[in-house]
Amino acid sequence: MTPSTCGLAGNVLLGPCGTRRKGSASALVRPAGHVSQFAVSLSWLLRFAQQHRVRERGLTAGELVDRFVRPPTAAKQCRFAELLLSEPDPRQRAAVSQGRPFFFVSHTWVRPFRETLDMLEHHFQPEQQRLWRRRPDGQPLPALAGDEVFVWVDIFAINQHAADDLAVLWEAVYDAEETLMVLDRHGLVFSRIWCLYEAWQTSRAGPSKLRLLSYGAEIDSLEKIFINLDVRNAKASVEADRVRILEDIRRDPTAGGIKGMTHRLKEALVRGAVAQVPPPEEDDDEAALRAAAAGTVGRSDGATAAAAAADLVTRLYTAAVLCHMYGQLPEAESLYRRALRQLEVSVGPAHTDTLTCVSNLAILLQVQGAYEEAKVLHRRALAGRGRVLGTDHPNTLSCVNNLANLLYDQGLYDEAEPLHRRALYGRERVLGASHPDTLASLNNLANVLHSLGRYDEAQRLQRRALYGREVVLGPDHPDTLASVNNLANALYDQGLYSDAMPLHRRALESRERVLGDEHPETLGSVDNLANVLQSLGQYKTAEPLQRRALAGRERVLGPDHPDTLASLGNLAVLLQSLAAGGGGGGGIGDATFLGSAPTATSGGYLAEAEALHRRALSGRERVLGPDHPHTLASVSGLAELMQSTGRYDQARTLHRRAMEGMARVLGSEHPNTLAAASGLAGALFCLGRCEEAELLYRRALVGMERVLGATHPDTRAVEEALERVRRCKGPGQQRQRLRGAATSAGQVTIGAVPGAAAGVSAGAGGGGLGLGLGFGVRSMLGKHTMRVQVRVRVRVAGSPVVRAGDETIKQAKRLS
Repeated sequence: MTPSTCGLAGNVLLGPCGTRRKGSASALVRPAGHVSQFAVSLSWLLRFAQQHRVRERGLTAGELVDRFVRPPTAAKQCRFAELLLSEPDPRQRAAVSQGRPFFFVSHTWVRPFRETLDMLEHHFQPEQQRLWRRRPDGQPLPALAGDEVFVWVDIFAINQHAADDLAVLWEAVYDAEETLMVLDRHGLVFSRIWCLYEAWQTSRAGPSKLRLLSYGAEIDSLEKIFINLDVRNAKASVEADRVRILEDIRRDPTAGGIKGMTHRLKEALVRGAVAQVPPPEEDDDEAALRAAAAGTVGRSDGATAAAAAADLVTRLYTAAVLCHMYGQLPEAESLYRRALRQLEVSVGPAHTDTLTCVSNLAILLQVQGAYEEAKVLHRRALAGRGRVLGTDHPNTLSCVNNLANLLYDQGLYDEAEPLHRRALYGRERVLGASHPDTLASLNNLANVLHSLGRYDEAQRLQRRALYGREVVLGPDHPDTLASVNNLANALYDQGLYSDAMPLHRRALESRERVLGDEHPETLGSVDNLANVLQSLGQYKTAEPLQRRALAGRERVLGPDHPDTLASLGNLAVLLQSLAAGGGGGGGIGDATFLGSAPTATSGGYLAEAEALHRRALSGRERVLGPDHPHTLASVSGLAELMQSTGRYDQARTLHRRAMEGMARVLGSEHPNTLAAASGLAGALFCLGRCEEAELLYRRALVGMERVLGATHPDTRAVEEALERVRRCKGPGQQRQRLRGAATSAGQVTIGAVPGAAAGVSAGAGGGGLGLGLGFGVRSMLGKHTMRVQVRVRVRVAGSPVVRAGDETIKQAKRLS
């Protein structure tokens, strides 16, 4: 490191250590004069700053070096700490650690040094040390006095007249008790390559050696810093330093490359924030909290107690938000609940800070599928903010948006739409058309319209949201990637699979880089890409992706989460496609429709698919209820499985349940209802009830032509199925032109159901049509809502197998 760099600064987050551990790096004995022995006491540092009026002058670390460090050390070309050791005054010599325990300070040289001073002084206050200074077994340690705290600050510990290599940095980090990363208000520490390199080295030195000093930092700023952290974009004052550090990272097999290092740093941030939170059993009791809030009683005085209570809430809330953003949902829930309890007692249940915590806890529960508790909290937050802030306040509008999102997840699309319109119009009026919250509402309204089957309108809104987010937030912001994903789903449901493919790939690759391989939204993109590949007939390529999505969701979200249940159904659909002979590239053609004898491999696929469908259906009935659109999708999926294995009566019963339920919940014009009716037509055809099947197919064709268009793949597939039915009726029956027959058949709606999968017919019941629809899963990063569209595949089957049957047209009309 050269003096022209930004200085030794690093990503800092650390767990509660505070003492030297037996056998640890801190126990190493370094030779006299080693760089790690030149930390200075906090008391001396504060006196130095006062003497040179560092705070009043607003000096940066670089300016401090130029004015007060380089000049006095120029003659000896030494470190500033070495000058102190040569002083006759024993107090000056005692200010250097000389092998005693110390804390490595990571900071930038371009920010005012008073920020570093203020955070160090605050961090080592006795009340603060009580929250973090502990033994390895978790027991608290006595607070250190100012002259007992030694901090390794590069401007005093490094020779500013000579270049030091990376090994010097590594050894200082390795010997330190902790690395204290000073997070400035703008997060520049995370944009400097030296800082990130120090953080990475700290994470290698120990799992709990990185601590973030972010006192007073706003949550929104912290979120932005976390999202934008990317080693590839880090800067250095000297380009050669940046190149050298990046090359060192690439050569290290433990780094996992630049991408791996970025995620290691984010993980360290999360772990460090959690480590700064005391264990739950040490939360203040209610009486102490009320006393602190009143400012009357505390450990030392009322003001100190109140400040300590507020600081504890900040720690809890910061850790909760970071865990939420990184996908560690159970940990985030526990932290939110602790923060909420503290706020309810200390500032009251109607305080705006309390309501913010209520809202974010509701969003987290919603992401985890706990809809009923989430709804109670959403309504509480909306009512409270409306009373305190007014109906048009941005925070109130956020609550409107969040409640609408919950209704959406519950399948109550008609109820969600007016709330999303209210939020959108209010945000446009109050915040402007380009505000991130307005763009979030635009995205969310588009998703509702999508789920209502209004694909053209949804696509237009999604394009507006995507363009706005790319301009305002940047191409790799999680919200932007949500819009990329959602636009891809809109194109998919319009049958434009090849157009959807590159967007889903972009979303997946960027989410892997920004959020990590196992973040719930990354797994949503894995699932979505697999569904597009399946629609393009690339079943073998899709299979490992579907299995990855399911395994990841089971691990991260749990076996009963709605997203996990969606993956069960989607994998089942894929297995049915493989069983139908789709082992390679090609789609579903006449060969599949005509059927073939099941092979041992196809039998294995079908057996696994049936088990997955039954598990998905059971889980959705239990978690979402029997009439949720996602549940009805699982009914359709199991019906197609029954049909593909020759169990036509069971298939008919399930298809009818799905069709009638979707018509009731979504309306008879919805694409999902149309798909379910087509599925019922296929089952009737397999039972030899050709007149009924033909009528339903005709009605489905009319609906799909009107809703999806004549060229949509699903419309064409129903048209082909209808043609096959007519061919199987025999030469004695008069044939009509398909279009005319369909037009005169009346109206019916057929559609895929959101969030589940129905199967591809195989064997005796082979052949069919695929129709997909996504449903939204949000996670809240602060106030910005992001959606993951989970793809659904529903197949509408027909079959040349004709059995005797004399069902009347009247019965067919009744069934439809």
